[in-house]
Amino acid sequence: MVSGKSGHDWCVVLAGLTQVLCHESATRLKTVKVSRVVPDSGKAGKRANVVVHGTGFLPLTYADEAQKISGHKVLDTVYAFCGTTACKVALPAETARAVQIKIYASSLWPSRLTHADRYTYRG
Repeated sequence: MVSGKSGHDWCVVLAGLTQVLCHESATRLKTVKVSRVVPDSGKAGKRANVVVHGTGFLPLTYADEAQKISGHKVLDTVYAFCGTTACKVALPAETARAVQIKIYASSLWPSRLTHADRYTYRG
């Protein structure tokens, strides 16, 4: 269903399909759990590319988000590019400290914070 000079109708169809697939997956996946972050540390002041392992992730482009949390403060929110058991996340640079990574499946429900979701920026 591509019509119009710019092909915008195709984008609408894709967005609608993504919503249907996301809803269908979300009705089956009720919990999100992070089991580990690889690597679990890196140099302070540098961006980090990590893989967050766990369950309950939605394997759809732009369906999952990752929050970088320190204490009770959200430092950043970025897209997480996920399969069903792992998400690739690009963490922005940070000062030396430990942070936790919370994954939101389609903004419906988050993973609980545990020791398994920690990433440490080393000084």
